[in-house]
Formats: sequence, C-alpha cells, structure tokens
Amino acid sequence: MHHPTRAGVAGKPLLIIGDDPDYCELFHEAARRHDDANETNIVHGIESALTFLKAAQTSPHLRLPHLILLNLKQENSRKFIRRFRADPGLASIPVVMMVSSDDPKDINTCYASGANGYVVAPDTLEGLVVLIANLYRHGLGQKQ
Repeated sequence: MHHPTRAGVAGKPLLIIGDDPDYCELFHEAARRHDDANETNIVHGIESALTFLKAAQTSPHLRLPHLILLNLKQENSRKFIRRFRADPGLASIPVVMMVSSDDPKDINTCYASGANGYVVAPDTLEGLVVLIANLYRHGLGQKQ
C-alpha cells in the first residue's frame, strides 16, 4: 500500500512507514489535512518501504525522502534500519522512530537501533496532523 498525498515540488518529501494498516490510514488522513505543498508518502511494511525507496532512486516520478518516520514494532524497526543503512544511496537519509512513551528505555532502544531521533506516537488524528506539521517545520525545514 502506497499513499502519496502531496506532490509539491517545492516541498521536501517525508516517508512514513508503518506496520499497522489502520494507523497508516490515519497517517494518510493526517497528511491530507496538513495544509502544505510538501510531499508525504505512506507505505505499509518493510518490504513495501524498501521497494518504494529503490524505485525512488531511479524513477523520475518519485523523490527520495528527506526524512523517514518509522511507526513499526521495535524488531521491525531494527530490521528496516539495518537493511536501509546497508544501501549507500539511502544511508544518509535521517530516520526518526515513533515510540509509545518518553520512557528512557524506549528512547535508548530507539538510538541503539540506529535511528537519528524519536517522537512519541500521538493517539489522535489531530495529534498526527500536528506531528506532521512539526516534522515539516522542524525536521524537514520550511518550504521555500
């Protein structure tokens, strides 16, 4: 499942990877509600994410993300990051993991997995809209 939401050339692409189809649909709706010309792509699962990233490396219709947001179980996050970092064409893209709490144990696991940062997962659609807006504002930079 791949949901492109914005195709703004001026914006910086965000890739959201999830393993819960329902939460991916919430992300899709939150990205749609986010009023910006940035491009947000949402994929379900590790294999779909890696396929999307490989295609973005060569396709004139897709762009590599400037940031990847992982909403995967910890084991899947570690597996994705390991495979992702093995590709020199992708390894420099920052990866932010979603965690269920701001417990230091969760945060340490996040960094030990190879992520560049973390965010606490919101539990409402409005929270996801705010998260996406903040990622664009702080993590991806303002659009020009």
